[in-house]
Amino acid sequence: MTKIDAAIKLKPQEVLLRANRGIILARAGRYPEALAECEQAIQQNPQHESGYYGKACYYALQGEVQQAIDNLEKAINIAPRITRREAKHNPDFERIRNHIK
Repeated sequence: MTKIDAAIKLKPQEVLLRANRGIILARAGRYPEALAECEQAIQQNPQHESGYYGKACYYALQGEVQQAIDNLEKAINIAPRITRREAKHNPDFERIRNHIK
């Protein structure tokens, strides 16, 4: 069991942990699992930015620019400061950075 899995087991209600697991899986190329984790995070709390941010990373890593931007905008609408700060330095967005406002 990985540390993120152990953390989710301890705090299954923590949306950020599930979204982070989705990002980790996307970076590993495990896209179906990654999307499922991000969707689960959104389903748990659609008013938390992390699920949408995770989906933005998921799509960005695959070069799906518009879907990445759409989800990043949703995350920004919920938590503008933290999302912009995180996205600015996140290497997952390198492929789409010139498309982001």
